[in-house]
Amino acid sequence: MARSRAAASPLVLWVAFASLYAPLFGAFGAEVPYLPAYLLGIGLSTQQIGFVLAAATLAQSVFAPLTGMVADRVGKRLVLACAAAASGAGMALYGVTSGFAAALVVAVTVAIATAALSPLADALAVPTLGKSGAYGRVRAFGSAGFIAGSFASGALIEHGGLASIIPLAAVLFVVAAAPLPFLPAIPRADREAARGGLFMLLRSRPYLYVLCVSALAIGSHAMVDNFAVISWRAGAVSGTTVAILLALAVGSELVVFTLLGPPLVRRYGASACICIGAMAGCGRWIMFAESRALWVIGASQALHGLTFALTHLACMRVIAEVVPRKVAGTALALYGTISSGLASAAISLVAGSLYATFGERAFWLAAALSAAAIPFALRLDRYAVPSETVT
Repeated sequence: MARSRAAASPLVLWVAFASLYAPLFGAFGAEVPYLPAYLLGIGLSTQQIGFVLAAATLAQSVFAPLTGMVADRVGKRLVLACAAAASGAGMALYGVTSGFAAALVVAVTVAIATAALSPLADALAVPTLGKSGAYGRVRAFGSAGFIAGSFASGALIEHGGLASIIPLAAVLFVVAAAPLPFLPAIPRADREAARGGLFMLLRSRPYLYVLCVSALAIGSHAMVDNFAVISWRAGAVSGTTVAILLALAVGSELVVFTLLGPPLVRRYGASACICIGAMAGCGRWIMFAESRALWVIGASQALHGLTFALTHLACMRVIAEVVPRKVAGTALALYGTISSGLASAAISLVAGSLYATFGERAFWLAAALSAAAIPFALRLDRYAVPSETVT
């Protein structure tokens, strides 16, 4: 494995990263949309399910940065392989789990195991593929994998019930470790650097600006994740149409990751692209807030590629430029914790009460959060990076 970086051709690296992202996100697609229904089926109440999922989110938020720091010290590929295997084993435990206490233990175990899977994959991909402009394209395999995993679970449920999602997700997590021997070994941080990596990151202004952007612009997506389908169903949107709307968002994400995003970031830079994504977010969430017309909903979903994928690509560019490769695991784990963990959880708590009171008008909160990201994006302009760095 130590020689993989020198020996691997660009094509081998590209295929290896695609083979990592596709099953990894396929596993998430297979279990995340259906796990609450599975927990309901094994006897948990809705209140217990909410507690279990909240505990899992908290565990991920705590352990993702810790796992990233360990990976920087002992090796990202090794930790990623162990985490993928543990995730598969943890998912398999759901198959023999019943009752609230057991489900809580398994959910927290799986959350800890999966906490840094995506950040560590990015920690390997961003430094390696940045200059070739291939990161967005291989990351798109993750989006495609999520769709495929979700549809595969849906098909299996039709024949084998909700329990069939468990072995599918477990196998996909394990399969994600298969290409790791073909991926480059990122230099490890020594003990002192690993220990001080987090403090060094928290003293880096551009990195802190990226964290603020991720918390606000990317975190605002918690609104649509939690309440879009509820809103659509209340508006008599059919199940088939809901599926099409969700697929439209991921399809736009794929287009930006593979075609539009890389040249936009190269041409205009990270700061401008984050501003574009944030302004698109303002428009998208206002459309959600003010109209239930199907064509408006469809147009807002088509903006997902800008609001998420372009913003994410631009953030990856800044991180790749300002963060030393030896502590990339910590940096990306903390980035994921902020955008997908703590910020999303906090926004969800506030948004739940707002949605109960104001309905779709609660999406104005998401619009305000996206707008609040723009000043931080503008401050990144002073840390402009070379146009060929990362996309």
